[in-house]
Amino acid sequence: MLMVFIDELVADYAPYVEQTSKILLSLVDYEVNSAIRSSVASAFPGLILSVKKAYPDNKEYMCNMGRTFLASLWEAIKTEIDTDTLTSQIQSMKMIIDEIEVPFMDQSVIN
Repeated sequence: MLMVFIDELVADYAPYVEQTSKILLSLVDYEVNSAIRSSVASAFPGLILSVKKAYPDNKEYMCNMGRTFLASLWEAIKTEIDTDTLTSQIQSMKMIIDEIEVPFMDQSVIN
């Protein structure tokens, strides 16, 4: 349901991105329910888009958020056992990179 708000409000959701990110980051490896992990992963690209539309000149904020989301997803992928959730997490990583558009990672971040 949260994804619907993020997707529909886009830039208008930007004031809530910081709080939402904190909550979602705490649920990215939620052990009890794989649907929650999948939904969390799917929400990250929408948060990036919201920030991108609301603050088009603040690339640094968007890039830092992208790095944080990617790092969190990468750690979650290492222990994920549900294939559908893995698919959602990997697709979300791709969508985050596509959404940011500008080069935001260097060799030190990747290693």
